[in-house]
Amino acid sequence: KYSLTDLPNRHQFHLDMEKALVEASQTQDPFAVLLLDLDGFKEINDMHGHAAGDVVLKDVAVRMQRALGREDCLARLGGDEFTIIAPTVHDEVSASLLGGRVLRAISRKYQMYGRDMRLDASVGIAMYPDHGNCCDELLSHADAAMYEAKSRRLGVQVYERRLTDEHRELRKGEE
Repeated sequence: KYSLTDLPNRHQFHLDMEKALVEASQTQDPFAVLLLDLDGFKEINDMHGHAAGDVVLKDVAVRMQRALGREDCLARLGGDEFTIIAPTVHDEVSASLLGGRVLRAISRKYQMYGRDMRLDASVGIAMYPDHGNCCDELLSHADAAMYEAKSRRLGVQVYERRLTDEHRELRKGEE
């Protein structure tokens, strides 16, 4: 676990994902993977310092946990990137509703040095088995959807096959 947020880290996320994949393959139940990236978090660190950024990350973790169900697994992959495994979310509409609920929880006002501050995020969603049947594929597709949500300011985006090629091209341009 990360000591900062008390959330599972990337390694634990992969273990939890493997468990979810085994269970889903046995039950044949689909599930959702949500990948969330905070928008404007770098500016918080740059403007207010890393200690302020740490406070925001802790608050975001608490807010997200409160917005999730008991079965959902929230992890911090690193920096300002979080992921959710939602084993009881079986369709894209329910996954989008969950993503919206998490975004609303995050976007409520924060108090920073006596001033109100807002934070937004972008959420990408991939569904097992429609969008992948292994951890890396689901995470990659959720990442492509998240970048689509971020670039178009959509908030939440469910993976679509066309995003894979667009995402690959975008990543090449960043290198």
